[in-house]
Amino acid sequence: MDIPDSPEDNRSAKAPTEFRWWRVLLGVFLFWMLWLGFVPCQLTPKVSMRNQKDAVNNAREVHKELWSFMEMHGRFPSPETIEEVRKSTDNSIPLGTVSSNDYLRQLVVNGADERIFYSGSKRFRRPDGRVNGQYALEKGECGFAYVVGIQASDDLSMPVLIGPVIPGEKRFDSDAFNRKVALLRLDGSVVMTVINIHGHIALGGGKSIDPANPQWNGKPLTIAWPE
Repeated sequence: MDIPDSPEDNRSAKAPTEFRWWRVLLGVFLFWMLWLGFVPCQLTPKVSMRNQKDAVNNAREVHKELWSFMEMHGRFPSPETIEEVRKSTDNSIPLGTVSSNDYLRQLVVNGADERIFYSGSKRFRRPDGRVNGQYALEKGECGFAYVVGIQASDDLSMPVLIGPVIPGEKRFDSDAFNRKVALLRLDGSVVMTVINIHGHIALGGGKSIDPANPQWNGKPLTIAWPE
C-alpha cells in the first residue's frame, strides 16, 4: 500500500514553483519601473526639440506677417495703427496697447493665422484658430513678447518678437528650451538666445532685455508682454 506524502514533502515539492513565480513577478515589476523612468528621459528632449522648432518656425511666420502689415500701413503694429486697422474691417476684434496679444491682434485683423503665435511652451495653449471678436488671440494663446516701436530703418539685429515667456510675469521661460528663448530679429533671422537665471536676456555690449532697463545697443525698448 502506498504511503501518502507528508505535508512537509508537499511543501518541499511546491517551493521551487512558487519561487520561480515570484522571480518572474519581481522581474516584471523591475522592468516596468526601469521603463517608466527611461521613457520620459528619452521623450523629453524630443518633445523639447519639436516645441523649439515650432517656436522658431512660428516666429518666422510672424516676421512675414509683420512686413505684410508694414507694406499696408507703413509701420509695424503700434498705437498709431489701431484706428486705421479698425477702419479696415467690420470684425469686432478687440485692439489695445496693453499686451502683446493686443498688438498682434492687428496682424490677425490683417489676415494672419493666429496659430503662428504659439511659442512652443507648455505654459500656453495652442491658439484654436477662432478669430471672431473676443476669441481672437485670447488670453493664454500668445506666448511671445512683442517689442513696440521698432521701425524698418532700425538696426537689423533689433529684436521684434521673443518667447516663450512666463505667463503673468515680465520674464522669459528658462524651463522651456533649457534656458534659451527664440528671438526674432528685424532682418527675419531667429536665434536661440541664452537667458540668465532670472529669465532676462543680458548679452553684454549694451544688449539687454531686463524689464528694469530694457535696451538694445543703447536704444530703449518698449516691451508688450502676453496676457
